[in-house]
Amino acid sequence: MAATAYGFDSSTIKARPDFSASKDGKGAWTASNSFTMLRDTWENLARFIFLKGTPIVNLFVELPVYWAFLELDDFEVSHQEGAITIVSCSYVGVDDDPENLVYTLSATRSSRPIQEHPLFRKDFQGLQMQAPKAIILGALRGEWKIDPDQPIDSTQITYESVNPMTAPVAEHLEAAVKWGRMIFVEGHKTFMVPVLQWTEEKSSKDGWQDSDLDKFGLVEFDSKNRPPGDPPMPVNGEYEWIRIGMNQNTTEGLTTQSQTWELSPPGGFARFPAPDDDKGLYKYDADDKGDGLFLQGLDADFNLEWGGKD
Repeated sequence: MAATAYGFDSSTIKARPDFSASKDGKGAWTASNSFTMLRDTWENLARFIFLKGTPIVNLFVELPVYWAFLELDDFEVSHQEGAITIVSCSYVGVDDDPENLVYTLSATRSSRPIQEHPLFRKDFQGLQMQAPKAIILGALRGEWKIDPDQPIDSTQITYESVNPMTAPVAEHLEAAVKWGRMIFVEGHKTFMVPVLQWTEEKSSKDGWQDSDLDKFGLVEFDSKNRPPGDPPMPVNGEYEWIRIGMNQNTTEGLTTQSQTWELSPPGGFARFPAPDDDKGLYKYDADDKGDGLFLQGLDADFNLEWGGKD
């Protein structure tokens, strides 16, 4: 016959009326409760049941199934007089409520090369503007400079090459003169652009997975398909979002994680010239990368052999 004490037998594990639970703003729950049992019950039965990761509803069977997302994280065993044992438990868990996500918008300004200015790009479109654009870009690299002995006004500007064998170039196209004066006379070789960053924070049990890294550092969203949380962004022009940051911190069985996207300058991030402008430095498919080891053909150049030997 099973031993009994204070109304307990050797199979009784009784939840005490002290259950409590709390939830933070990112969906992370912590909870606690305790159980009373015979000391023999702990030694012979319960210690094999109270295991880290066990759902609370498997221990506290009177608790509604809603709480099943809470899992045992740690516990403390206390032996009392009368061969009674009290097991005090702590639980952690995360529910799937989308309202638990926390979003933060931050904005600042940063310096960008003047040739990325949207008006620069607009003014130098078309075949006629390619030669003036090449001169300005060359001057930014130090290959040309303003000829100080020639007139400079709204209708003309003259460049001389650092190569004495190259003849000077007199520019008269209005847009090209405007930008030449702005850059090389006024000295504006960079401009300030707004930089928006959008961060999502949440709690989870498992943290980031391998597949979550597939788009890291690449264009992931644009004006028509915004990041999670629908961040505000300029309505005029085309923009892209690139994921620039991911963080994860696991403490006491719960993981707090975040990811951050940054908004591109107007027009998006750097693209290849047409007809390959559907891809760019930060926008391409996984298949475009190949095996990531060597460029095709280098094996022959270096007399490399691939694959196993028979």
